[in-house]
Amino acid sequence: MIMFERFIIGLVGPSGVGKGYAKEALKRNLPKIREPVVVTTRPQRKTDGPDRKAGVAIETFQKQTQAGEIKFAHQPFGPDGDWYGFDQQSLTHKDGELILTEVHPENVEPFREEFPEGLLLIALVASQDYLESNLRSRGSEDEESLKLRLVTARRETDQIVYLQSKGQVDLVVEVNQNNRGGLDDLITIVTLTLLQM
Repeated sequence: MIMFERFIIGLVGPSGVGKGYAKEALKRNLPKIREPVVVTTRPQRKTDGPDRKAGVAIETFQKQTQAGEIKFAHQPFGPDGDWYGFDQQSLTHKDGELILTEVHPENVEPFREEFPEGLLLIALVASQDYLESNLRSRGSEDEESLKLRLVTARRETDQIVYLQSKGQVDLVVEVNQNNRGGLDDLITIVTLTLLQM
């Protein structure tokens, strides 16, 4: 069994950059990997899997956050947006296991404080044109929500650049049309290399 010093892999990046694609590649190629449960007030979607507990009432979400049952609560789309956080129990590490998740840029420093030794953070960034093209190709956004996602993406990319300058992320990968096809191999190779350092 491969044992790693770091047991949480966090992917950081804006909507449309390919975090979900990178997660699927890592799940295919790394042993004994698990995603923690994300708790959110946004409505349930057909695509939600067992790692997503959606449609939680705001009062319940706040009560569970205050009780410590939800960690790293945040509103990625601003004060009028839905809340997201992690089920505390699902972040508990078991020997030989890797936890894989997405980490919002504003949660990078709290994650570093909570897991000072066991965290590997890989950021994905891309141009606004690239992100807009990806988001439009999904066909799941109306024009207003697309614009909000792009404004949020610009802010998140700026945060990632700042976090990189402070040494808070381990690696930043710029995604573009030239490396998109090989992103799964790139992310897997880089992640395995960093995990074994």
